[in-house]
Order: sequence, then C-alpha cells, then structure tokens
Amino acid sequence: MQSRGPGKQPGHKPGKYRDESLIPDFSSGVVRFPYRREPYARALLHLVDGGSETRDVKVTARTGDSAHLNVTFLDESRDNVTVVLWIPARDAVRIPASESSWRDPYDLDWD
Repeated sequence: MQSRGPGKQPGHKPGKYRDESLIPDFSSGVVRFPYRREPYARALLHLVDGGSETRDVKVTARTGDSAHLNVTFLDESRDNVTVVLWIPARDAVRIPASESSWRDPYDLDWD
C-alpha cells in the first residue's frame, strides 16, 4: 500500500479524510461492480485531524484480494463535493440501499 501524500496528484487539494491519498496494491487486480447497481456500505472514515466519522457510501470497486474498497459519497461539509477514495475493506460493512442515508440518483433499483 502506498500513499502519495497531500498535493502529489495533479490538481489535488488537501482533504479532510486520511485515506484521500491512499493507493492500494493493485497487483491482485480491480473488480468493478455493475454500473448503476453498485452496493452501499456504512464506512468508518478516518480524518486527517485524528478523529473519524461514519458515512453511508457507494462501493464502486474493490481490489482483487478484497483488501480495499473504492467508495464515493457526497460531502455536505465541502459544498456537496463528490468524494472518491480507497479505504481498507475492514472499515466498511455492506448495507441495503434502503438503509443508506443518501442514494445515487442514477441507481436503477430503488428498493
């Protein structure tokens, strides 16, 4: 697992989530979930300042070894910016879409 660190990506602005600079080991490949049918999860997100917060997220992909998840969500504290980051899979648990506090408006199934 590598970390680019803040400011290493073109156009990167330092964020509030510690894992925004996480780059997992992709040697096991990447598995993407079907577009517009991605699962939801409740994730523990670690903050740069040392705290953490729990958020409902959409999981768009996982590493082949299932060690990391690529998640996306809207961050209201940053003017509803869409946050996309890789997190350790151990920090998330799958939930039904109906239990998520937010829903992607482009989902096909609204249970």
